[in-house]
Formats: sequence, structure tokens, C-alpha cells
Amino acid sequence: MSRSLRIEVLEDPGRLPGAWDARVHGAGPLLQRRTLSVLDAAALPGTRLLYALAWIGEMLVAAGVFHLVPFEPGRTGRTVAASPWLTGAFLRLTGVLGRTPNLLLCGHWLHTDAQGFVCDVSSVDPAATLDAMVGKVRRHAGRSVALEVVKGVDLPDGGTSLSARGHHRVDAAQPTMRVHVDPRWRDWEDYVGAMHKKYRQRARAARRRGAGLERERLDAQQIGRHAEVIDRLLDAVLENAEVVLTTPRAGTLAALKRLLGSELEVVLYRHEGKAVGFSACWLREDALQALLVGVDADANRDAKLYQNILYDFVERALEARLPVVELGRTALEIKSAVGAEPSSFPIWVHHPNPLLHWLLGLAAARVRPTGWTPRRAFRDEPSERRDIEGDLTPVENRWTP
Repeated sequence: MSRSLRIEVLEDPGRLPGAWDARVHGAGPLLQRRTLSVLDAAALPGTRLLYALAWIGEMLVAAGVFHLVPFEPGRTGRTVAASPWLTGAFLRLTGVLGRTPNLLLCGHWLHTDAQGFVCDVSSVDPAATLDAMVGKVRRHAGRSVALEVVKGVDLPDGGTSLSARGHHRVDAAQPTMRVHVDPRWRDWEDYVGAMHKKYRQRARAARRRGAGLERERLDAQQIGRHAEVIDRLLDAVLENAEVVLTTPRAGTLAALKRLLGSELEVVLYRHEGKAVGFSACWLREDALQALLVGVDADANRDAKLYQNILYDFVERALEARLPVVELGRTALEIKSAVGAEPSSFPIWVHHPNPLLHWLLGLAAARVRPTGWTPRRAFRDEPSERRDIEGDLTPVENRWTP
């Protein structure tokens, strides 16, 4: 890394210079100024967004967004809880040695694998620059950092240089699930018509089971009035989540709704008069991004609630003529059954304390990905409309990193 490199850390997205926009152009939604302004204004309590800029003279050569969130060692998800004793030991020591520990994430908790760092590879070493940014942001934050996480970053060598600099690679991360919308699909019937017979029948059966579901789109005030039930439904999902980084609340959804207006859709689901679920999605220019889902277990069993929420996301993307439905990183198999494809991304972790960093490496090496069976919902030729049975033989999970 050049000695002339200067790293600047800002906390107000309004102070980002015009050079930021030029550097992050085409780099994905998270790094764009408007997205950052929205996320900053609707931040979870106790969290901070920080923006790192790397300069050589007057030229901005790298940009990164970092999210500092409270780290809850006792609430980290089923994957971590079921991991070997070393993981538990690391978490306990983190709580003991760190005063109000925090997680420093290159990226943002709400965007599962959105790129949080970009640089001019012809001017600087990407891994060295990113490493320097992480250190600068940590010192600037002035908080105890229990874990540094870099996810989904696009490095020329696939991240080998990060490992060489001491970062531990985690190979247990769930892939992001995306439905790629065929432009020839005009409506729901075209979508299900492109499926193998088994999945087409499954979709229509779920719609029949969910025929009694009532849907109400909520504005910001209504989200506030239903905050207690939204939080309860969300907690029921988080209790079974594989990995939990943060605990979002209905208040965050209300704040996002006020800022995004019609771009954010929050739907409350009722069954037999009872509120049994909710969904929230962001209608971006390039994709429908599913943000949060809350589901009552009984309604899910009786009315196929979660499955219907996934189909609602797809149908809404078709109505909005959006090319991609981003469904996040949970419930992988059922999402693949509605046509989502997995996209893996790398994760590296680091702890500033040498002892805990060593223990973290031992723990990370022992965490294993959750097994699942990818489903191939669509026929090879989406334009064909033939009733054929697909090859439903379970296949190896090729997409797990």
C-alpha cells in the first residue's frame, strides 16, 4: 500500500464528497448515497454507520461503508449455538474482555451480501487498503469491537490476500437466494407455467390453502400501531434463525417507511381475523429486496403462510417489472422451491485482541454449513409450457462456499 494513502472517516452521509459518487458508480445499491442516507436516518438504536474514504492526493481510490452494531454473545443464532465448545468459549470471553462489545461490519446488516467496499485496483492493494480502513474505522469509533466482519467484498484474488493478512475465512455462510425473473413472464400464470409440474402444483396448492389470508398494506403510522404484534412475529422467526447479527424492531420499519414511501411495502397478514404475519420489501430500481418477515407457526402450518409470502414477493416483482427478487439467506430449500437460486459470498472475520483472534480462528474452522437440498423449480426452457416432471433427485449442495 502506498505511503501517501490517507484514510478519512465520516459519519454524516451528507458530507460525502462528489468523488464518492464517482468511485462507487455501478458498485451496487448499498454504496450509493441515497441508500446510505436512508439507512443512516433509520438506524437501529445503538448502531452507527461510518464511511471510510482512501485518498492519494486529491484522488479518491477507495470507499467503504461500515456498520457498528451492539454484539449480543447470547443471541447469535442456531448455527453458532450448535457449534463446538470453542465457539461458546470465544463468545463468553468476548463478553468478559469487551466492555459493551460491538460488531464492526463492512457492509450493512440489512443488505445480506451487498458490496460494502470498492477501490481502484490499479492504484492500491485492495486487501491492504481494506485492512487499513477497518483499523481506522475501529479507532475512530472509540468503542470496544468484539468482531470485525468483511462480507461479500469483491477482491481480485478471491480474498486470499485477506487471509494472508490474518483474517479468518468462514465457510459456513448461507448463500443469498434470488429469483431471476424471466422477461417473458407477464404475470403469475406465466411464472408458475414455467415450473416443473411438481412445483407448479405446489404453488397452486399453497395459494388454495392460503385463500383465507387477508392482506393489509401499512403506512408508517399503522406500523407503529401494530408494533407489538410485528415485534412478536419477528422474534418468533429470529429464535429459529441460523445467524442473528441484530434485532430489528417495528420502529425501524416505520422510520424506513416514512423515508421511502411507496418504495417500501409492509404487509400485515390476518387469518380468521387474527394478525398472523407480516412482510417488508424494498422496491428498488433494480430488484425487489425482501427485508423482514414475521410468521406465526400455527398459521404457517394451516395456511402455508411463509410460502404465500414468498409467492407474494415474486408476484409483486412481476407487477413492478423488476428483474430480480432478493430473498435473503434463510429457509434455503423452500426458497429454491419457488425458483430462487443460491449465490455464495465469502466472509472473513478478525478480532483485534490476539488471544481472542487465535481462538476465533479455531472456532471458525469448526463451524459447518447447514445441509440443505437445492430444488430446481423451473424447466430448462422457461418459454416452454409443457407438463413434464422435473428431475427431483437430491443433488450435492454445490453452492455452499
